[in-house]
Amino acid sequence: MDELLETPFQIDGVKLLKGKEVIAVGFLKFQATVLLFHDRDTKHELWIEYMTVQSVSKKKISDKSGYALELFCKDFRKTVFVIGNEERCKSVLEHIEMLSLPDRIDAVDAFRAQPILNETVNGWDIYSADEEYMRMGVPCANWKRTDLNNKYEMCPTYCRKLFVPRDISDGALERSAKFRSKGRLPVLSYRDKETECCICRCSQPYSGVQGKRSDDDETLLRAIGACNPKSRHHNDDDGTELIIIDTRPKVNALANKAGGKGFENIEGYEHCRLEFHGIQNIHVMRDSLNNMLNVCSSDVSTTKFIKGLIDSAWLKHIQTVLITTRNIVRYFKQGHNILVHCSDGWDRTAQTCSLSGLILDPFYRTIRGYIVLIEKEWISYGHKFMDRHGFIKGSMKETSPVFLQFLECTWNLMCQFPTAFEFNEHFLITIHDCLHSCKFGTFLGNCDRERDEAAVKKKTRSVWTFIYTRLSDFMNPLYDVEGSPTVTFPDTSPQRFKLWTNMYCRWDMECLPKQSFTAAQGHLHSHVEEEERILDALKEKLSKLKRGESGDDVVVPQRSVKEFDYKLRKEPQSFLESW
Repeated sequence: MDELLETPFQIDGVKLLKGKEVIAVGFLKFQATVLLFHDRDTKHELWIEYMTVQSVSKKKISDKSGYALELFCKDFRKTVFVIGNEERCKSVLEHIEMLSLPDRIDAVDAFRAQPILNETVNGWDIYSADEEYMRMGVPCANWKRTDLNNKYEMCPTYCRKLFVPRDISDGALERSAKFRSKGRLPVLSYRDKETECCICRCSQPYSGVQGKRSDDDETLLRAIGACNPKSRHHNDDDGTELIIIDTRPKVNALANKAGGKGFENIEGYEHCRLEFHGIQNIHVMRDSLNNMLNVCSSDVSTTKFIKGLIDSAWLKHIQTVLITTRNIVRYFKQGHNILVHCSDGWDRTAQTCSLSGLILDPFYRTIRGYIVLIEKEWISYGHKFMDRHGFIKGSMKETSPVFLQFLECTWNLMCQFPTAFEFNEHFLITIHDCLHSCKFGTFLGNCDRERDEAAVKKKTRSVWTFIYTRLSDFMNPLYDVEGSPTVTFPDTSPQRFKLWTNMYCRWDMECLPKQSFTAAQGHLHSHVEEEERILDALKEKLSKLKRGESGDDVVVPQRSVKEFDYKLRKEPQSFLESW
């Protein structure tokens, strides 16, 4: 990539379009990590990070004024340039394609020199598996930590430290791993220290069309069920069952049997019940998002917009994820232990396990807790961030908005429980944009093993380090942990779901809503605090002057909070501009 930038590449006479209107004329210049557009006359400037470009295409304009170069970015910004010469347009397109899709992990921006931050927290130190599971009362009489995966040999896509039932042998764990897709055996995800109920996660078994069984896998699930004092293992028929939640539609699970996988032969699993749910696969979700975004970027009538949004089924998929999570939480509160899986246990399983924790545990609704939740359920348990977000060259068929759906489900919960979350909507959008900027090592790689091989923690900065330098920007002024319910059990009726315009339509100033009340109150709160600091300094200076002393040593703070418009949203900034 760097060799492309050794010779400065600049094209003059480029037009920037908004709709069909030319709003600026300037030059395009390829810089180290960004494509820069600058209009010398109006000083209009636009920066587009190469790594955020989702797609780029060119087409001839009908009035023969040139060729339109359309860029669609992963932060949902669409930009159109007009370049008069076809060869120049093609050259720009090829440069963007090569610079936006490096061929190896250490070629992304995270491995380049970064701006100096006023670091207050080392983001790499926020999550500790031992500390988080200790918070849940583990290790204990029923649960232990195993180091069998310390060299990633038992399961290459899991983290090193795994928590499993104490009574299960190492041999049984290893054999259970061989019976599960990708070696992703059942492990502990969340435990209530008071009730001792737990949620575990894994991948689908190698049952196949013949309904194959594994004695060791059945033993492991029996041990998971027995960790619950309310289970039938201790209370005969009056006890609770282990609920196996297969998050897939049953037809999909049946189709996997043809490939030698599938779902549990429930006859071999004592005191267990298997349920299927309707969360679709990554390909359906990718197509749904694309269809929804096409509707949002089209100039259509209200009727066609609503029809297009319904036909995309995006909100239906968000609803289905939350319905599945709601059922997990309901069983959990009824005293059941839960085992969650999908196909390989790194997409739908990550969604539902993390959202279950978010609903059940107020800690995960704090800024630090939400970071811990992402680190635990998404990063350490091997969600394929590299493949799902297309950071480097590879099959685009693997991309899917699985993590985005998790953020959107979180936002839906925040809408229903506005005082229960310490963070605001801007926090979620910033996480999304930081992920796609590739300026941090946190989301690089598909698993911990790949991150270790790339020495990510030594060579890159954690996104959480950056987040903590701007913590006040992400605080929810309505947060009231005492006045909020411990369990934020959501209403999943259809009328509860709406388009997340501040995420998907933030670049379209004409369709942006009025500023949210929480954001307005947050800005007002910051403004009042600043004015109080200035007032205190002026009082101190006046007091000294009255005593005949010099007040020159009193530092009066400068106003830094910009004037805030409470009615309309300001022009949104890209992550790069704030960075």
